[in-house]
Amino acid sequence: MSALDTRWEVALPAQADLGERPVWDAAAGGLIWVDINAGQLHRFTPGAGPEQSDEVIIDLGLAIGAAAPRRDGGYVLATADGFRLAGSDGSPDGEPVRPEGMGADLRFNDGACDPAGRFWAGTVARDRRAGAGALYRLDPGGEVTRMLTGVTESNGLGWSPDGLTMYYIDSGEPALRVRAFGYDLAAGTIDAGRDLIRFDALEGISDGLIVDADGCLWVAFYGSHHVRRYSPRATCWTRWSCRSPTRPVPASAARTWTSST
Repeated sequence: MSALDTRWEVALPAQADLGERPVWDAAAGGLIWVDINAGQLHRFTPGAGPEQSDEVIIDLGLAIGAAAPRRDGGYVLATADGFRLAGSDGSPDGEPVRPEGMGADLRFNDGACDPAGRFWAGTVARDRRAGAGALYRLDPGGEVTRMLTGVTESNGLGWSPDGLTMYYIDSGEPALRVRAFGYDLAAGTIDAGRDLIRFDALEGISDGLIVDADGCLWVAFYGSHHVRRYSPRATCWTRWSCRSPTRPVPASAARTWTSST
């Protein structure tokens, strides 16, 4: 494993309370991201003037854990009260859909779309109690299916370029890891899964995850302020520190960088 002293560039001084899940919106030509606790969906447009570079496109008033662009415009959201759809102007498109059995003190956290357009997102309890959450799949037709139970803090999600493997992080597990699941792209189902990567607790908390065009996994670590790039065979190729000269950069900033690469 190589360690690089990389000079980090601040693309956006967002001052977010809890930034999460940056996703490139090709149709809008910008990077969407959520500020979970503020309940806001933002769009950052690189190269735009200072007044247009970042705008709040949805101000929901309750926690938003993740968002993704919809094929025909607008957004799908994973929020404190369930899945929501919104138009391209941020206006609501129907009522929220709360999965059956999702407790009142749970909210959605991270989420992502699979290569076929299904939106996956998982939950976390307000007190982060062990095993209270789950991982859900929202199909384009609006059906919701619970795919995993016993989740504590659902986090990073990603798929291999061929769509045959799903990677997943539960940041609340006592033994931190990245799991790899065989994925049936046609059906949207997973197998029993296996441990791909295991981490020592001293390494920090595995949090954000993204898969690049080469099939490599980028994992951001909360608390230890670094990012790692792993091969699909779990070899750690590179480790980047993201501490500033004066103070550590929050793990969410590392996540934004990896997710927009």
